Amino acid sequence: MNKMDIVSASEVNCAEVAIFLKKHGLPIADIDASLQGFFVAKHENEIVGTIGVEEYRAVGLLRSLAVDKAHRGHALGKRLVNAAVNHAKTCGIEVLYMLTTTADKYFEKHGFQHIRREDVPDLIQRTEQFSRLCPTSAIIMKRLL
Repeated sequence: MNKMDIVSASEVNCAEVAIFLKKHGLPIADIDASLQGFFVAKHENEIVGTIGVEEYRAVGLLRSLAVDKAHRGHALGKRLVNAAVNHAKTCGIEVLYMLTTTADKYFEKHGFQHIRREDVPDLIQRTEQFSRLCPTSAIIMKRLL
């Protein structure tokens, strides 16, 4: 498999990212067109993976990790998570939170731990992801950076 580049997303990618996320069953209603904090993996100029970090002072929300089925099993998800974590660290984020309905075992391998909904800080609870878009049955996880 050819090398895949992971790059910061931009407004130019907005429609393409939205289509990709929708195809993978992830919410797009709250994504800002600037795609600030989003990264895409590209293979032959096509998006094959995404991840994003929303910044809220010293905490952040990891979101929208998706890898195209044909490109799974080659550590692309790990590279995307690492890109997001490194970005979060450079932005001064000390704790990353995330919600998942299916990938908690995967994220445990990347240092995330299960927490209770009531232990999530207000800044994260007020996000669209937490308050409206993800089901209340979603698993909440966090990672100290």
